[in-house]
Amino acid sequence: MAYQVAQRVACDGGAEEEVALVEELWPQIAIAPTYDEYRQAVDTLIGIAGVQAHTGLEPMEEENWSPWPTDIDAFFNPMEIVSHNTIPMLVLFGELDKNVDTIQGAQAYEAALGLAGKTSYQNVVIPGARHMLEATATGCIDEPSEGTYVREYLTTLETWLQQLPE
Repeated sequence: MAYQVAQRVACDGGAEEEVALVEELWPQIAIAPTYDEYRQAVDTLIGIAGVQAHTGLEPMEEENWSPWPTDIDAFFNPMEIVSHNTIPMLVLFGELDKNVDTIQGAQAYEAALGLAGKTSYQNVVIPGARHMLEATATGCIDEPSEGTYVREYLTTLETWLQQLPE
């Protein structure tokens, strides 16, 4: 979610420093061990234009706050599952995706599959594509979509399917 909120700030014209601050502080809301750390993160984030409007973020009162337990799904790392994959995998990312950090995601899949010794996978970043692999100029969430897939996505998918064993 930190990446998504930061990208909304970027698409709204926020400064690079604000975008970086959102990416740094948003996770602190969940992992802050003390109320003071939580509150400092929330107050700073609310001061960044667009954060409150896009997320509805409001500070929680201290008597209602408690640290998040670390055994919930928010702390689940899907790469642990990916590394145990036994079937061929085609992993696709849109270059201009504002929902998922394309570079971080591609590197995480590459590392998980590579370290596990997997060879039957392909990791592809599709140029000019947003999260749903549709054509986009900016990838910003407010940019209208025509619902047209990027040709490279369709070509990559077709080639991948044709090379799979029957």
